[in-house]
Amino acid sequence: MRVAFVLADLSRRSEAAGVVVAAASGLLARGHEVAVFTAGFPAPEWPEAGPLTAWIRPIPALEEDAPAAALRAAGAAWRDALRSFDVVHPYGRAALHATQGSARPRLWYCPAFRDSLPVEATHRELLAAQASGLVEAGHPALEALERRRERERGWSLRRLSHVRALAAERHAAAAVEGVLVGSGYAARCFRHAFGRLAEVLEPGVPEAPPPAPLPAPARRGIAVPASSDPDQNLYGVLQVAAELQRRGAPERFEVFGPGTDEPRIQRWTAERGLQAQVALHGALAERQARELLAASRSCLCLPWCEPSGLPALQSLLLATPVLASDHGAPAEIVTRTGGGALVDPFRPTAAADALQAFGSDEAALRALGETGRQAARALFGMEEYLDRLERALRRTSGREPVH
Repeated sequence: MRVAFVLADLSRRSEAAGVVVAAASGLLARGHEVAVFTAGFPAPEWPEAGPLTAWIRPIPALEEDAPAAALRAAGAAWRDALRSFDVVHPYGRAALHATQGSARPRLWYCPAFRDSLPVEATHRELLAAQASGLVEAGHPALEALERRRERERGWSLRRLSHVRALAAERHAAAAVEGVLVGSGYAARCFRHAFGRLAEVLEPGVPEAPPPAPLPAPARRGIAVPASSDPDQNLYGVLQVAAELQRRGAPERFEVFGPGTDEPRIQRWTAERGLQAQVALHGALAERQARELLAASRSCLCLPWCEPSGLPALQSLLLATPVLASDHGAPAEIVTRTGGGALVDPFRPTAAADALQAFGSDEAALRALGETGRQAARALFGMEEYLDRLERALRRTSGREPVH
């Protein structure tokens, strides 16, 4: 089978990009013909790519947030090169639009949802929390809702622009032969947003071995990885940190990931007097992020309406227990592995209670982390991931019957 992966950019390493590179490399090792159309692939940054490096096809950079028409125009310069493949596998929104009009069947991986989609489809739990009065005034969740409502119900020209953008997204999603998402939660959101089904392809564990986790007595602090939108995770985390400080039981929070050191987040931290408790690391190299997770006593993952469970999975693979939101993809990972606990992300007192319970019994916490680690390795292996991806690609290309 000849497979063309299309990604906007691989110039910077990330765990999500690493899964894609591992998948392409894995299919190549299985005897498939694979090419990766992407901008910026510095080979030294991807030593595990090995033979795949010879099959990188450079394309101009694609911006994920660019208008659909601009992305289609950008893809016109190289789209004909996809004709020689049995199936095209665009990853992300930019690749979806850039490959629109391709003569080959496409299997789109949708990792996240744009704000132009109906809020009722992608943020149902947030709407419920707002209706119940759980979301405090000034919470960025309310600001995000208001911005989206303005686009949906604003003055006529702005509303028309929003309607056209939504129509372009739905048209592009309807034109592909198949869709993959990373969680059951994302599949539900996708169905409500686009009116079609998506197949769940949960993340696989790349073959590269992670750093060895530290023994429980040597672990310190709480790791906080960024979600797909830092605002969706960090505001609640700061509420929890402030609550623990109020109780006289402050914890050290190690916050990392793209966008986690932006000025507004620094301001939120300073306004609560949490500079000594909360370290805002910003984007870290993949190795540094794993080392931080491996050295932490637990991981706090409190986004609302999060379609990706990869940060929670990364933590569990290092035997670091996860306290996650009670909905979304992180909740699915924690529930399946048994490696943590779930709380309402809009109830900081409940999260503070859970973290204090985590810290009260080191033996139980160590057992929880090991349970999560073993289950994560068993459930999310790369070979199983490749098996599922291979079947989906064959179905899309017409080389395997649909059962």
